[in-house]
Amino acid sequence: MKNLRLFAFATCSFTLSAACLVVACGDDTIVSVDAGGGFDGSTDAPSSNDGEALEDGAVRPDAKPDAPPGLVDAGLTLEGYKNTVANTLCSTLANCCYGTKGGVPDSGAVDGGTFNTNRCLDIYKRLGFEQSNLGGSLAVNGGNVELDQAKALDCLDRLNKLSCSLSGTELAQARTSCFEALRGKLTAGQTCKDSIECAAGLFCNPKQADGGGNGTCTALKAQGEGCSIWDTGSDDSDQQTNEQACSWRSSGTPPLHCDSYDFQNQVYRARADWKCAPAVNIGDGCNSTPWCNASICDPDDYTCKTPVQYFTTFVCNDLVTP
Repeated sequence: MKNLRLFAFATCSFTLSAACLVVACGDDTIVSVDAGGGFDGSTDAPSSNDGEALEDGAVRPDAKPDAPPGLVDAGLTLEGYKNTVANTLCSTLANCCYGTKGGVPDSGAVDGGTFNTNRCLDIYKRLGFEQSNLGGSLAVNGGNVELDQAKALDCLDRLNKLSCSLSGTELAQARTSCFEALRGKLTAGQTCKDSIECAAGLFCNPKQADGGGNGTCTALKAQGEGCSIWDTGSDDSDQQTNEQACSWRSSGTPPLHCDSYDFQNQVYRARADWKCAPAVNIGDGCNSTPWCNASICDPDDYTCKTPVQYFTTFVCNDLVTP
């Protein structure tokens, strides 16, 4: 049975290899969720994987979920932006699970439970919205990525207003701003470690490596071209990673996906048949949202749909201690 990793919002419920999420849930600090969906403010600033606390204008974890992102100037830093994306997404998640923005899911989130804020913040700082922050640590430390202040503010504003029952159009608008907020500086032919360092329209091609583990910024593959670039021997792992060969950082721009799976026969295609293909229509099978045209890949049945309950009950309960 194939083990697809879908949706950056799916927290610890899904697994991550190279390009999907895995959560090392080591910090059990929790924050109570009150009847109105707000945090009770009884936690310290959480630390990320590298031990850095929230800073540079990031919203504190005791901010109410319905508060604005808190950044009104253009003085954002890469680290501060990553922190604030995490705060905004976790606030929206708490509102969708418990608050008035989207209401409590039909099957009922844990009433009176405690929301594990540190765990949530750790996930979304590293991944961002729809994996738009993947490679973010490299972005902060490598110097080959810059922050577009206007796109960053627009991303945060859209995430703060994110609908719980999300349409394909709304997701695409937010995803575009969030991906464009982090811009790679490297041009075609330059040495790279990750696709986040490469300018839009390029990906970091490991097959054009320098012998030291680095790749080369290379033009995205066109429709019909092969996209089995990364081959670790695991179809489950590689299907997600290879998406970045067809659309910039697997963002769905351009609207091409790596067609790696035969949904009719429920098997992975032979590697030679993995090709960049146009986005599919509502009702068609999908491995991830970049496969879908004006819709979202529903992780329950791997079908393109709109709208979709973005933060599912399963995700809400996964971050709550009864």
